Amino acid sequence: MKYNFWINFLFVCILLCSCNKKNKTIVTPSTIDEIYIELPEDVEITVEREPIKKVPDIYRMASLQRMECFGSCPEFEFAIKSNGEAIWIGKKNTNRIGSYKAQASAGILFNIKSKIKEENPFQYQKMYPANGKKIKELPDTYMLINDGRQQIIIRNNHEAPKGVLDFENFLEEIIELLEWEKDL
Repeated sequence: MKYNFWINFLFVCILLCSCNKKNKTIVTPSTIDEIYIELPEDVEITVEREPIKKVPDIYRMASLQRMECFGSCPEFEFAIKSNGEAIWIGKKNTNRIGSYKAQASAGILFNIKSKIKEENPFQYQKMYPANGKKIKELPDTYMLINDGRQQIIIRNNHEAPKGVLDFENFLEEIIELLEWEKDL
């Protein structure tokens, strides 16, 4: 008798569970207004809209800023955007004093993107030396690198790894390749 009760109980549970309507959630980008999907009639659909995260059209790809020191170190700021616009602000001990602008070619932008991909500067620490004890007589160099998805700013006073120094030198080579015009 108990055996029949459990068999009937199990049968009713299976029957109830298999007849339930199932809720399916479909996530769609917010730019799509209608979606046509063929589903069985007994399925309810809930649609949730999530905004699409878009990479900004124009962003600062790289910048290099050298701060003053107690000697004749060059003091300047350089930045280049993803559309090729470049700015230079020379402060002391440089060929160009004041504000300048330039337009980088597609080849230069490609080289910067390739260097970012090749070197992966996002692996480095944000400050050198790592212990934070800088030498006041040496200039700080701030380097910003942005690949459109992530960004890092590295402060280098001394003891930076070769990869950071190579990237700083690469950006200085880019500066020399550009044709600068005085910004009025």
